[in-house]
Amino acid sequence: MADSPYERSMVSREVQRSGSESVTISWISPNGDQFSGMLPFSVYPPREDTDLLARSIANWPRDISLSVLEIGCGSGVLACFASALGHHVTACDINPFAVASARNLAERHGLKMNIYEGGPGPQTDQHPHQWGGNETYDRIIWNLPYLPSDIAGLQKLGPLEEISMLAEENFSLYQLMLEKIKKTALLSKEGIAYFVVSSHFELKDCLESAWKRGLAARIIETIDFEDETIACVSVWHPFAQKGEWNEFDSVSSTNELALSSGSEVGSVWIAQHQTKGRGRGQNTWASLEHSTAASWVVMMGDHHPSPLIQLHAGFNLLRLFRSLNPSSEFRLKYPNDIFVKHVDSTWKKCCGLLIESTSMGQSNRVVLGVGINLFSEHSTYGGIFYHSNFEYSVQMLHGCLGSILVPSEPMNYSIEKEVLSMIEKELVLSSSHLFEIYADGYKVEMIGITDTGDLRIAQGGKQLVKHLSEVSLILLE
Repeated sequence: MADSPYERSMVSREVQRSGSESVTISWISPNGDQFSGMLPFSVYPPREDTDLLARSIANWPRDISLSVLEIGCGSGVLACFASALGHHVTACDINPFAVASARNLAERHGLKMNIYEGGPGPQTDQHPHQWGGNETYDRIIWNLPYLPSDIAGLQKLGPLEEISMLAEENFSLYQLMLEKIKKTALLSKEGIAYFVVSSHFELKDCLESAWKRGLAARIIETIDFEDETIACVSVWHPFAQKGEWNEFDSVSSTNELALSSGSEVGSVWIAQHQTKGRGRGQNTWASLEHSTAASWVVMMGDHHPSPLIQLHAGFNLLRLFRSLNPSSEFRLKYPNDIFVKHVDSTWKKCCGLLIESTSMGQSNRVVLGVGINLFSEHSTYGGIFYHSNFEYSVQMLHGCLGSILVPSEPMNYSIEKEVLSMIEKELVLSSSHLFEIYADGYKVEMIGITDTGDLRIAQGGKQLVKHLSEVSLILLE
């Protein structure tokens, strides 16, 4: 069997490389602070992915001291940057040379932090108290391994550096950490974890992986290279694990219960059947067998619901459904429906969303309701699954829909331009598959949406903006 960086036979190569001269690094933080020190040859130096995480750190609150854990600290510049901002930092790395470098850098800059040798890994996942100090953290950061495993045979890196930087084909450190965040107290209820992921490994389904575990997640920023894209993804407990969790067999309307309750943001009402389910306008939502209806309190106070919340939530659900059932096709229909097409089937509605609000004086209560048919087949409606053997839980919806709200500012809804662009593409695609649009009696072409959720259409060689009330959407047969 060929040598691997995990075997004792590779120690001699590491010893040989450890005799190489150290290099001097000088890294400038987003705030302009400079961190300089000596770096052994086998320790990963600060690069673009370091800067990616640093920009997230620079946006953390400055008026409080957060407890921070950096996994795979490498040179230690990020740990030192967070410490210099006044945060209480713990760092770890499986490379002992990295641990020594980080400790030296902290000492050179007069910074105090705990730095341990060890960390989670594919072969021996040490208990968090060995590398995390047995604490609960407000922030966790990790630039995840991203190099293809076959690079080990090229001997471009030392074994210790390979161990810390190579991604295992059949093992996901990202998913390992998602499990720890979900099942342990490693991340505080209002905490946020930041991971750098690569298009070679985790990027494609990094959000869905979190949602399936009931966690919220958003992509903050991406960097494109010639043959790779890396991204910083944030992961957190949806709605900071606050609110009530109410489940029923049957209710009149989950939206109605959520609107009339006095519960806080994050509270959810779930039912298997609704007797007076609501749809857009005066429409009703038909509760079929094997369906779920759920409503979340998403905002309270002097906030008004943005029409984009409904579309954003629908887009997240679209991604989740595609991940849960990749053998079927799904489309997002403007303004609040998801359609499914199974093998040898036609397009049928499988999910509807409805955002509603109620006012009491100056205070608004905003509720997002979702109705999902799981695997019921009907002349008009379809299920997101083709049969009853499926993996699904309302916790998945909790993470998926909780992701539309920014964790640090849960009352202030925002959407990234990249996400808005992806929603536009989905809507334009569905308009050619699912429905036709008419305005002033003429068929028009959908070309996108505005940042307020209105339609952008092409009519008679002109581009116009139309509110939903000004157009008619006719489903194709």
